[in-house]
Amino acid sequence: MKTLNKYSSKSKAISSGQETNFLLSSDLNRPPVHVDAEIKNGLDFSDAMLALREVVISDKRSVKKDHTKYQAWVFQEYLKELNKSQPDSIKEIEANRKKTIRELNNLGKKIKNNPLIVEDNNFYKAQRKFWQWLYNEDKDLWYILDPVISVQPECIIFEAFSLDESSYGRVTLPKKMLSKSKKYTIGTTNIDFSRNLANEFSRVRSYRPLNLKIGQNNVIASTEISENIEKKIDLPQSWVNGFLEVQTASTLNHLNFDLTPDFVSDIIAFLEQHKNNVSPKSLKIKLQNNKKPIFEIEPWGKKLEEHNYIYHGPDKEIRLWGRSRLSILKNILKKTDKVSVSAIDDGMPSFWSCKLNDVTFDLCLSGWTANDWSSQLKFALMSADPKRIIFDNECELLNEIRNLVNKKIKLSISEITKKVNCQEKDALACLQKLCSDGLVMYDFHTKEYRWRELFNSGDKLIKKVTNKNLVKGLSIDPNLIKARITNLPEGQRNITWVYDKKIFGWPRLSRAQIILDNKDNFIQTDCDCFDFKKTFKKEGPCQHLIALMNKYIWERYEN
Repeated sequence: MKTLNKYSSKSKAISSGQETNFLLSSDLNRPPVHVDAEIKNGLDFSDAMLALREVVISDKRSVKKDHTKYQAWVFQEYLKELNKSQPDSIKEIEANRKKTIRELNNLGKKIKNNPLIVEDNNFYKAQRKFWQWLYNEDKDLWYILDPVISVQPECIIFEAFSLDESSYGRVTLPKKMLSKSKKYTIGTTNIDFSRNLANEFSRVRSYRPLNLKIGQNNVIASTEISENIEKKIDLPQSWVNGFLEVQTASTLNHLNFDLTPDFVSDIIAFLEQHKNNVSPKSLKIKLQNNKKPIFEIEPWGKKLEEHNYIYHGPDKEIRLWGRSRLSILKNILKKTDKVSVSAIDDGMPSFWSCKLNDVTFDLCLSGWTANDWSSQLKFALMSADPKRIIFDNECELLNEIRNLVNKKIKLSISEITKKVNCQEKDALACLQKLCSDGLVMYDFHTKEYRWRELFNSGDKLIKKVTNKNLVKGLSIDPNLIKARITNLPEGQRNITWVYDKKIFGWPRLSRAQIILDNKDNFIQTDCDCFDFKKTFKKEGPCQHLIALMNKYIWERYEN
C-alpha cells in the first residue's frame, strides 16, 4: 500500500550564529501534530538522526555487475567490422532490429491495455528493478521511504527501515530534553529525509541552540548555506509487516549483555580489513555466566574478549549473520558509553542499543542480510493466533482494546488485561492484530503498547498473504487433525500432532510438536518436514506447525 503525504511548500535550511532551527512539517492529510521546543544538547540528537540516515540508505544486498554498456559497445564494434566486410548484411540486421522494436511496442500497448497479462511476480520484479535503477541514477528522487515520527506523551520516536529492509532504526528523544516548549500535540506523521536535510544535521554545533518544530506546512532545517525542496512520501505496505515483525521479535526471550564501544569498533575494523568469500560468515558468540562475552569472527577464527562488561545469564553459544550491517554504528560508537545487545538464537534477530546521554538509538538486525523484516511473517506466526494476525476478525474484545489504547495512548499488557478483564494471551493476540493493521506499536524500552497510526484515517489497508506456509497451513481442516495436549510446569503446554497417514498421505512425516509458554508463544518446535529443517529461522513456521497451532486455537475457542 502507498499513502500520499502532502506538504504545502518547499523546505528550507537556515542557521545563524545564534541558533539552528529544524522545522519538520506534518502530513496535511492527517490530524495536526505539533512540537515547538528547544532541544537540550542538540548535538546528541543530530548524531542519532545521522545514524538513522545511515539505516535509511543502507543496502547490503549483493548486486550483479551490469555489463549492459560493455555489451552495447561490443555490438557496435561488431557492426563496424560487419559493415566493412558485408555491407548488405548490416542493412538486413538493421531492418530486423526496427521490426523487432515495432513488435515490442505493439506488445507493450497490449499489456498496458490488459494488465492481467502480466503476472504479479513479474510485476514486482520489474518494480524492484526500477527502484534500484532510480537509486543508482538519482538518489534524491529515490529517497521517498522516510522516517515515521510518533509524538508520544513523554517522548518523540523516529523510525525507519533500510533500503534492503533487513535493518530497522529508531531514535527516541525524551520529552525532558525539550525546553521552552510552546506546543506539544501527540500524533503520527512522516518527514522527508533527503541528502540535503542530512547535511543540515551534520552542521549542528554544541554552541548553538537547536530548535525543533513539527507541524509546519513545510520541512525546514535552518542555515544560511542552502535551501532544499523535500518531496512527497510513499509508505509501502511492506513496512507494516516490518513493524509487526520487529514488535514480535522484541517480545521473544532474549539473551542480554553489554559491550564497550571500543570492542564493537574492533569488530567493525577487523571486518573492514578482511574481506572473505568463504563460509561461515558469522559472529560466533560464547556467553558464560559471570564471564565476559567472547566473539569469534569466522572463518578466520579471530577471538575477541569483551573489555569490561560481565554477562549474567544462562550459558549459551550462538551465531549471528549479516555482521557487515554493524557498520551503521561506526560513527555513533564514539558518542556512547556502552552498547546493549539482545540476541535470541542462531540466525535470529538481534537488537543493538546505544545511549547518547538521554537520546537512544536502536539498531534491529534481521537474522540474515538477505532475510528482510517484511517479506515473510516469520515471528508474528510464532504467537497465539495466525488467523487473527492476518485476517480481519472483528470481535468485541478487539474493539474494546482498540478503543482503550487509543484513549490512553500507552499501556502495559498488565494494565490492558486488568481494564478489559481478559486473559493475557487473548489480549496479546488482539494487540498483534492491531499492530498488523498499523494502529499499535510495541515499545521494547518501556514494554508498553502505544497508539501509532501508520496511515491516514481514510486509507484502507489491503492485506496480501505472501507466506506460502501460512496459506497451506490454514487450508488444512482442523477437524482432520488429532492433537495431544499436555500441560507442563509454569503454564507451558506441549502440543503434538498425532498423524493419520490415510488422511494426509505423508508417510515420511512422523512428528510435529510445539511447546508454548503461558502466553501461547513458541518456545520450542520440531517437525520432520523439509521446510522446517532448512528454512525455519529464515521463513518462520512450516505449514504443519501453523496447522497445529490453528488446531490448538480452534479447540480453545470453538469447543
